[in-house]
Amino acid sequence: MAGAHDEGRAGEEAVVRWLRRRGHVVLARNHFAAGGELDVVTRRGADLWFVEVRTRARGAPVDPVESVDAAKRARIVAAARSWLRNGTPFDRAFLAVASVRPRWWGYAVEVLPRAIDVADDAP
Repeated sequence: MAGAHDEGRAGEEAVVRWLRRRGHVVLARNHFAAGGELDVVTRRGADLWFVEVRTRARGAPVDPVESVDAAKRARIVAAARSWLRNGTPFDRAFLAVASVRPRWWGYAVEVLPRAIDVADDAP
């Protein structure tokens, strides 16, 4: 029987495949910065994507996107800002959440590119 960690890793692999099929180049996985972790960082053209992967079992009561609480969002934003301070050129940056649900045929992946909002006046 697979554990939650194994299921999460398999979900992350499904998201990476999904992103690559859509022209993303993976720059980093499981990158720790500024007290937070960035699950997947990609570049697509001149855009950077910081993707939080949320895998949920069948019948889970909470939607994967809804499972990203305020504290987790703050850690993702801090880690993304830390990444951006390294001077990587970009046109736009997306703080996305990838919702992954196991299905009988594999994994259903949905990526919401603007799932995490950053206030304009945030430091």
